[in-house]
Amino acid sequence: MNMDKVVRQIVKALEAQGFDVIETKNGRLQVVDRDGDWIATFPMRFKAGTGLDNALAPLRRAGFRWPDS
Repeated sequence: MNMDKVVRQIVKALEAQGFDVIETKNGRLQVVDRDGDWIATFPMRFKAGTGLDNALAPLRRAGFRWPDS
């Protein structure tokens, strides 16, 4: 996986909190919860701006806790 440093940290935190992160064949990351329900799909790299915040929103609604949010 060729991810941004922040994305690597998010993936590590997601896995520590019990979420599964799967790399899709088109180079995106798919997040599923403990029950196998899809939560979000996001890229491995983010440009500056609100993209990261927008990607974290559905994860937060699913119970994910990110220190910087």
